[in-house]
Amino acid sequence: MTTDDAARAFGDEYQIFLSFREPDTRHGFTDFLYHDLVDAGVCVFRDEDELRIGEVIGENLLHAINGSRIYIPIFSRTYASSKWCLRELVHIVDNLSNSNVEKSIIPIFFDVEPEDIKLKTPLYDDAFLEHEKRFPHEVQAWKEALAQVDEIKGWNVKKDQSQAKIVKAVVEKVLEMMETKHESVTKLLVGVDYQVKELTNLLFVNHDDVRLVGIYGMGGIGKTTLAKLVFNQLSSHFGKCCSFLENVRENSLTEKGIVYLQKKLLFDIVGSGFVEKFKDIEKGMRSIGRTLPTKKIFVVLDDVDNKEHIKKLIGDSPLHLGSRIIITTRYTTILRAEGFKGEILEYEMSKMDDSHALQLFCQHAFGNDSPWDDFRGLSSEVVSCLGGLPLAIEVVGSLLNGKDKAFWKETSVRLREVPEKKILEKLRISYDSLDKYQQQIFLDIACFFSHENKTDAIYMWTDCQFYPRRGIDVLTSCCLIKICHNDMIWMHDQLKDLGRQIVREESSSDLGKQSRLWIANEALEIIKTEERKDKVQALNINGLDFPIVITNDEFARLHNLRSLKLGTGTFAGDFAKCRSKLRWISWHSPHPNFRVENLYLDHLVVFKLDLNGFKDDSKAWDLIKEARNLKVLSLTRCYAITKIPDFSKCLGLERLTLAHCYRLKRIESFIGNLQSLIELKIEWCKGLVDLPEEVGALVQLKRLSLYNCLTLREIPSSLGNLTSLTELDLSGLGIAKLPNSIEKLKFQFCHLKLEIFHLTDTRIRELPNTIGKLKSLCVLRSPKRRFIPQEDHVWHLPSGISMLVNLAELNLNRCNKLEGEIPVGIGELSCLKLLRLDNTSICGIPKTINKLHHLQFLYLSNCHGIQVLPELPTSLTTLILGSKSLLSIPNLSNLTNLSQLDLSDGSKTTYKSNLITGCNLRWIGRLSKLHFLSLNLLNVLAPSELASLSDLERLRLSHLNLQTVLQLPSSHLRLRNLITLELSYCEVEDIPLDGLPGLEFLNVEGCKLLLRWENYQKSPKPIAIVPIQS
Repeated sequence: MTTDDAARAFGDEYQIFLSFREPDTRHGFTDFLYHDLVDAGVCVFRDEDELRIGEVIGENLLHAINGSRIYIPIFSRTYASSKWCLRELVHIVDNLSNSNVEKSIIPIFFDVEPEDIKLKTPLYDDAFLEHEKRFPHEVQAWKEALAQVDEIKGWNVKKDQSQAKIVKAVVEKVLEMMETKHESVTKLLVGVDYQVKELTNLLFVNHDDVRLVGIYGMGGIGKTTLAKLVFNQLSSHFGKCCSFLENVRENSLTEKGIVYLQKKLLFDIVGSGFVEKFKDIEKGMRSIGRTLPTKKIFVVLDDVDNKEHIKKLIGDSPLHLGSRIIITTRYTTILRAEGFKGEILEYEMSKMDDSHALQLFCQHAFGNDSPWDDFRGLSSEVVSCLGGLPLAIEVVGSLLNGKDKAFWKETSVRLREVPEKKILEKLRISYDSLDKYQQQIFLDIACFFSHENKTDAIYMWTDCQFYPRRGIDVLTSCCLIKICHNDMIWMHDQLKDLGRQIVREESSSDLGKQSRLWIANEALEIIKTEERKDKVQALNINGLDFPIVITNDEFARLHNLRSLKLGTGTFAGDFAKCRSKLRWISWHSPHPNFRVENLYLDHLVVFKLDLNGFKDDSKAWDLIKEARNLKVLSLTRCYAITKIPDFSKCLGLERLTLAHCYRLKRIESFIGNLQSLIELKIEWCKGLVDLPEEVGALVQLKRLSLYNCLTLREIPSSLGNLTSLTELDLSGLGIAKLPNSIEKLKFQFCHLKLEIFHLTDTRIRELPNTIGKLKSLCVLRSPKRRFIPQEDHVWHLPSGISMLVNLAELNLNRCNKLEGEIPVGIGELSCLKLLRLDNTSICGIPKTINKLHHLQFLYLSNCHGIQVLPELPTSLTTLILGSKSLLSIPNLSNLTNLSQLDLSDGSKTTYKSNLITGCNLRWIGRLSKLHFLSLNLLNVLAPSELASLSDLERLRLSHLNLQTVLQLPSSHLRLRNLITLELSYCEVEDIPLDGLPGLEFLNVEGCKLLLRWENYQKSPKPIAIVPIQS
């Protein structure tokens, strides 16, 4: 094991485990493969047997095997001579079949023949004869492991052939099998397909050059959305080496902001364990300069307005071959930056054409793709004023939704009066339609609260009497903001510009007369001036690269300050004469020297403290001792505290977060007095051993999370008293059983309103039958995402599960000890929409499953005990089934709502199938809504009906007989929307590309009968191709 590997043995989990015989391949094939995988951003464990000590595989080696997702054993001429290699192989095979996680083996046969692996020649057989003398009790297990891996298809490498091509193919296969990064995009997308295809062709990731592409166009035209779509589509080609840096313009206002982006880039590319510590831009550039040239990267720099920022973020050293950079900007001059090895290709973002613009407008104004008949003329008039800009179309369309014709006509007149290029003035029409309270909320978000938690902000606005719940609804319905899935507020940068322009107009010459100051240097300047600033309501002083001190006199002059974001600073002085109206404080990385007297924050509603070294006895905690109006308290990364500070007088507290406080050992009993508490999150507090019984007194508590408090071995039985609880997350706890209040007291939870229950990655062996008492439960998740040592214990799903009549999601993914039949009573779960039983050991699904008329998603991959499927409900939209024991493929013609279908008999890894011959798949032609189809069925005849699936976008076929389909003339192929075609180890001689006009990706791995291969490589269309392997 290398030094780097040893250092990380108990840190980040590995993705790839290389097993090889050091003298044979260490300085050749293995070294090439290792470095190419690392360059692709993959975390690789490279084992070296000469560094092993003793006769037993060490804990670090076991951890690496258990933590890896893909195993690559390289069978060379002396592999079988090494007891270590064979022991590793046994652990690999065992882990493959018993792991909680879906795993794979990619064997490499280096300079050996199949007969050698089968022990039919002296090469390996002689080695085993020697092993039988010294290790008689292990030899049989070694032989069985070797035989099992020999059945898996891999790569044969001859010593005298080009190894570079094989290494490249293996790396591409690994990247294909790994999960890729993904950026969220809006669901209402119109007319972007052609632009995605144009930009994808321009990037052409199948070529080994370096390409930088700049997307330019005016704000609100959709540059970021296009970049996200292309990023999502192409990131799989780059493995982990992908990074999407949003809002470069805004984040680059301070040096700290640029350093943050540099660190995020490096973290995305190489992971936290390898990011060098730096605090200034120059050191960050040097770190980037040492890292990026060694990796094939895919990076998006979004919203750049300064060419220097490109250099600071990706350096000026030559990038690794195959790298791709996308830059979005409003200014073409940014794309003519110097210092890069190669030009920046320019892509102009065109405006929406009239038909697409009208369609997008109608989706927001009417909820349909076309206007109502009596609004058709007005709709066209309004759209013609919006210049084909998606943002303006969304905002104005949402503004007009539900309004009468008079309002439409008035809006149309106002739009026509504004010059086409003045987009902010067009957007201001929506701002002007808001009432005064909604306008204040809009300006707060534009200047400060984009990417803040919505609920936290609502507390502050409520205390300011801005009526925020209605305000948020109006802003959302007008498309002026969006609420993300994690309850975060998001605002488009053009709308932020609008809000900030409105604030600037309050006083263009005197910053002290503006209501909000969001640039740290300007905010600091105002604090240090001596005149009174009654107009100032909110300040952001976070991002400065030097500590600041706010004195009592300076604070007194900010009489109406209600929101303060402070970083790397502190307060000092006697504040007895100060009357603060502060409602919100976000304090990041404060100075530990806190010298304050009499600072009473009577109006404080939200207090967020992050990354600090305040100890238990720090005077900083006095800020919250008397904050009786406090509603939200968040203490994150308070690394020095061992107990929670005394906030027992904050009786109105409703949300409490304690996260990443690693030395926190106990929660004080006074927490039971906080009767108003609605949400309690204690997460990643690795030193916490127990909770006080007083937690059970929090009768208003709705959400309780103890996520990843790894050392918490027991939770108090008083949890059964939390009768208002709707969401409970016990994921990652060290507990082996649920509390006695659940198991022995006839399920004291029976009174609970619990709706969401998370048990991910716990040591809990089984669910009690009394779980059926949770009548309100909607979501039950108990998957396994990581390796957790467990005693051999068979799970059975309790029959009481059938009583959960409101359950919509049941997720038991990777509970590999779940065995036997699923209870017949599962058919009583009439509200169930999602059922995940993948990677379990169940042996069958009951016939009653067809009673689940709302079931949409059924996941049964790697359920190798399933032999047959019963009739399934017609409501299914996704069906994933994979079983090595599968005897027949059911007729699924009734599942006409399916959009995703994946069927596998397990032959992809074993090249064996238990399917009874004569499987008929002709019913597949009736599944007209399919977008994704994957069939891995050994020697099964693919039906000609496949060619009629006109909505199909991705088709993946493995080991099938395609004779019937591919003999059809091109004119009979209706796969006009097919983008990806993967044919692995199929008997195919020709592929009619003429009948696949939309094809962008073709994989023909293992299709050895394929003729005219050179013709496909020379295709005039830019198709990314994974070639045949020998």
